[in-house]
Amino acid sequence: MPSQCVWDDQEFSQNGLQLQSKVALRRIIEQHSPITTSFFTNILKLSNAGIDELLDDLQILQRNGSDNSMIIFRLYERIETYRRSSLDKIKFVRCGWFKKDLLTL
Repeated sequence: MPSQCVWDDQEFSQNGLQLQSKVALRRIIEQHSPITTSFFTNILKLSNAGIDELLDDLQILQRNGSDNSMIIFRLYERIETYRRSSLDKIKFVRCGWFKKDLLTL
C-alpha cells in the first residue's frame, strides 16, 4: 500500500537513524527492478521520508516506551530542522520520557 511507503529514507540513513514507520523502496527497487523506478516516483508519486516520518517514528518510540536517548535525540535534532517550515505539524504533548513537554504529532 503506497501510504505505508516512502521512496527514499535518506533523511534517516544519512543521520544514523533507521526508518521504522514506513518502508523505503528506493534501494529495493533499484536493486531488483530499476526499470520500475518511474512507476513508483512518477505514477504513485512516492515522496521521500521527511517531517511526517520523523514524527511518526518519534510516536512509535513513545508508544513502545523506548529509553534509547541517542535515537530520541537524533530524531529531535532532525525535527528541529523542519521547525520553521512545518510548525503546523508539530505541537507539544506530555511525554513520559523526561516528564516535560516534548515535540510530537
